Amino acid sequence: MSEFAKLLKEKREEKGLSLKDISSNIKVSQHYLEFIEKGEYTKLPSYVHAYGFAKAYCEFLGLNFDELKSIFDEECKKEDFERKFVRIESDEIIQKEVNLKNIHRAIILFVVVLVLILGVVYYFLSVNKKKLSQKKDVIITETVAENITKYEDVIAANETESSSMEIDPAEILEKIKEKKLLDNETKHKVTLIFNDICWVNIKIDNSSVLDFIAEQGTKKEIKFKKYFLIDIGNAAALTIKYDNITFSRFGGYRQPVKNLYFTVNEDNYLMYEKIK
Repeated sequence: MSEFAKLLKEKREEKGLSLKDISSNIKVSQHYLEFIEKGEYTKLPSYVHAYGFAKAYCEFLGLNFDELKSIFDEECKKEDFERKFVRIESDEIIQKEVNLKNIHRAIILFVVVLVLILGVVYYFLSVNKKKLSQKKDVIITETVAENITKYEDVIAANETESSSMEIDPAEILEKIKEKKLLDNETKHKVTLIFNDICWVNIKIDNSSVLDFIAEQGTKKEIKFKKYFLIDIGNAAALTIKYDNITFSRFGGYRQPVKNLYFTVNEDNYLMYEKIK
């Protein structure tokens, strides 16, 4: 545990307060307060968040943040957040290359499987047709009375056997499409709320782009799998909600901000950085 975090935790326990009590008073998520108490500052969305939340927490406990700022600065550095984003960006590029290779392999595998399925269908239909023809030839050589009964039995048995062995390629393709749709449904959802007019440009998962003018009171819901990148013409107009957590104050009034990169980490927390 870091020295700064240790001081906060000891002071909180001395006052008999829980993290939930602190969270409700300073309006900071309990998850973020847990990161601060563990000294895990880089798990917060940005250096600005880490600095602001730590200062609010410190002052609520009655501690002088200015006196402790030198300790905080040694443990929480801006460059730590910059290195973290470079790693995320690099991982994203590598992941895109891996995804392209996986798509090519999936297409080849799909074609091979489809050809095998059609071959199996043709084989079973040919075998069933041949068996039916042979059974009819045997029945014709028997007596007329036996022929009527046995022919009906053979036809009924053959229809049951054929129906149980029949494979429908269209049905198999439909199931494959349904599986792909289910795989694509795993997406994160955020709500954009605008309290003033501004222009907006959003790139989602490097595939879809939204470009529009938001009016005051506009609410827009977007879904993404990995990330979204947003440019806005009025930084103070935008508020983002994700999983009961609110993000705002991205800049000054009428100040344009570009390249705000949002993603969800392994703990299902929404994080963002401003990239160049």
